[in-house]
Amino acid sequence: MSSKTGVNITIIDRDPASRKQLQAVLEREGIVGCMVSAQAPGGGVCLWVGGRGEEPPAGIGASNSFAKPVRVGALLDRARRLQAAGQGLERRIKIGPL
Repeated sequence: MSSKTGVNITIIDRDPASRKQLQAVLEREGIVGCMVSAQAPGGGVCLWVGGRGEEPPAGIGASNSFAKPVRVGALLDRARRLQAAGQGLERRIKIGPL
């Protein structure tokens, strides 16, 4: 799923029950452009949710990693900030002379 501006964020969580809950929260909160998956796609921005002591996949920094139990508000806030940053970037690209 992608948003109107093409922002694509994947939330990685290996636990099927947790993925289902996260997807329900995203839908309830009206957050578009996010999907929940067991693994990282080939590209795009990823947030990782895992158990304490688990290592996030390569390339996912500390600001995009969340240890369980997850504070859902913090996760949603990070997704919204990433979307806002991506939307601003897309606007600059579209109105540029080149």
